[in-house]
Amino acid sequence: MKDIEKLFKDSLENHELPYDAAAWKNLESKLPQARIGKSINFTKWGLIGFAVAALSISVFVVLNSEEKQTNLIENNKPNHVEKQSRLTKKTIPTKSEFVTEKIKNNKQLQKKSSGNSFNSTINIEQNQVRSNYENTAHQFIKDTENGVTQNNTNDQTTIVNSTAENKKSNSNFKIPAVSTKCQGETLEFENENSKSIVLKSPSGKLEVIQSKSVLKTNLNQIGTYSLNSIDEKGYLIELNTFSVINSPSISLSFDSELTYENGLPILKANLESDDNKVKWILNNKTLDFTGKNALIYAFKKGAYELSITVTNEQGCKSTESKIIQVKDEYNLLAYNAFDPFSNDNRKTTFLPVALQNRTSPFEMIILDPTDGGIVFETSDASQPWDGIDRRDGKLVNSNKVYIWKVSIKSPEVGEKSEYKGTITRI
Repeated sequence: MKDIEKLFKDSLENHELPYDAAAWKNLESKLPQARIGKSINFTKWGLIGFAVAALSISVFVVLNSEEKQTNLIENNKPNHVEKQSRLTKKTIPTKSEFVTEKIKNNKQLQKKSSGNSFNSTINIEQNQVRSNYENTAHQFIKDTENGVTQNNTNDQTTIVNSTAENKKSNSNFKIPAVSTKCQGETLEFENENSKSIVLKSPSGKLEVIQSKSVLKTNLNQIGTYSLNSIDEKGYLIELNTFSVINSPSISLSFDSELTYENGLPILKANLESDDNKVKWILNNKTLDFTGKNALIYAFKKGAYELSITVTNEQGCKSTESKIIQVKDEYNLLAYNAFDPFSNDNRKTTFLPVALQNRTSPFEMIILDPTDGGIVFETSDASQPWDGIDRRDGKLVNSNKVYIWKVSIKSPEVGEKSEYKGTITRI
């Protein structure tokens, strides 16, 4: 048996048959057709299933990578990042927002990157974010040290609520109480502390008060102002607040020229205001009346400054002033010549015009400059001088200058009691 097995083995190992291409075709024709179809269908669906599985694995890998990226960013975000700058008028984005912007710009690159290279890229991005954010957050402190103030009022700055640690540090600040102010008042604030303080207006304007310095500022805005310290991260911490309320609205009109009423030189003034507590001041002297219409006597030439102060129910005041220049001295509207033979009855006699309209008693005399004798005397506005010298009853010489004097028995406030001038008979 062993020899027969060896014989078969040697015959088979050394046996070779030539390749016959027609042999496969003959075999294929003998196989059942249904069997061949099933084999082909199996192959097709197997390939489709393999493709779907490969696609699913690819999607899972990409999503898993992005999730790791998001978690990595969120885990490395510091707790002190706020949505807005507490110091400058510009909004400071959070570190997460910095990273998100970087991710958008490099999205395609990150999707192609492998796991290790992607993590390396994220670490580099985070370092850049941290550097950029910290530089922005501390810029206001640097500006403060250099004396730069932030005056942009278009944006709003949010003040950080004081934490227990901040409140403890703020207790070291000396902040004097500021009472309610009126619009238009000037605030003078001295910073006695070793650190700067920031004054924030209702519109968000910031003014830095350097250590050991004094701030003088006009409070033009209505609303709440706040005094704030600056913490080590550059945020504003509120220390104290005060309010600014409305001041009265006023409008003062003042005549630009003199008018004459009842022989008196008058400047007219009118006040428009909803408040009734009024104070009038003329050339730094308070006038007696408190109404909204004023008549100002202007007996002397020169500048007249009229001021009006109005006080509302809250005690706030508003003041406005006007100035007018008076060119001529008041002299009873007297003319300096008359003609007894004129066809115009107004020119045939002499009496200062103001005396014809005023109600105050007066006395007028005409003097001869040659000897000082009294030529004429009257205390009746209906009896002017007609040019007759009472000493001899004759008409005085023409073109001779005579002196007149008038004494007012009840002069107005600010008016002198005696006037004088010259008169010539034509």
